[in-house]
Amino acid sequence: MPLMALATACILTLTPAALTNESLTLSFVIVNDDQRRDVEVISGDFIFGPPTDFIVRPNVYLRGWYQDEALTRFHDFDAPIVSNTTIYATWDFLRPGFALATIIQSEQGDRFESRTMTLSFPLYEPLQKDVRFQWQSAPLLNQDFQNIGGANDDTFTPFRNGTFQYRIQYRIPIYSASGIITNYLSYYSASTTLTIYGQQTITGYLIFLGFFMMAALIMFIRIKRKVYYEVSGGIALSPSLFRIGEDISLQPKAKKKGHRFLGWYLDEDLRVPFEGFRMPMTSLRLYAKFKKTKSHR
Repeated sequence: MPLMALATACILTLTPAALTNESLTLSFVIVNDDQRRDVEVISGDFIFGPPTDFIVRPNVYLRGWYQDEALTRFHDFDAPIVSNTTIYATWDFLRPGFALATIIQSEQGDRFESRTMTLSFPLYEPLQKDVRFQWQSAPLLNQDFQNIGGANDDTFTPFRNGTFQYRIQYRIPIYSASGIITNYLSYYSASTTLTIYGQQTITGYLIFLGFFMMAALIMFIRIKRKVYYEVSGGIALSPSLFRIGEDISLQPKAKKKGHRFLGWYLDEDLRVPFEGFRMPMTSLRLYAKFKKTKSHR
């Protein structure tokens, strides 16, 4: 993991004339980690960086070093140590232009049975607060990454059959001076390619059932329903056919000798007039109402 060109502690000694043989302490402090490492030096020595094992943490880099705990004045590693000195640094998130964060697998390899291997995103604990996670996947040789529903933790167990690329999006909070989150910055890890097989879920069955129900619904809607006509004492009418939802406002007129047709009704007692609407899901029966016409002699 890149560490901003910080090298293992290197000590170069000044010329004998500059030596005082005074023993001094150079202290390295990481302010958001409560970590401290003291290095004993001789006055006039040069220290070019902290010990390597002190600056190794997952998916972060060390921003520093500074002369003050507020991290406002850079420490000059080109100057010799002439007094007891404490310098400060802080862990920060990896930026895409600096290095990509990495994800790790619970098992080595690139082919696994469904739900047998877990991907995890190790982020050093001091930086985890308020960070949001979203796992994403994309087909092989395709950079169209899509969010994986419900995969919002720092770990994810792949289950979908096929070969896919996996990565994690981690959203870093931006705080106001009062400590309120005002926005988020999004970063992405490097991706890893895995082949998953033997998926043991009901997803496929649910998809098939969904298609089957959709086809059945379409067929159900397309089947025409009948409108029956009751013409008491009049000329019989053949039933009409309409699809569900079709406008059935326009209906044929009934005929009865010596009577005038007044309209269709929904009930046999001729109390509820049919005023036109869309075809319901079941067949419909309409009743004709007539009024006897006056006879002329």
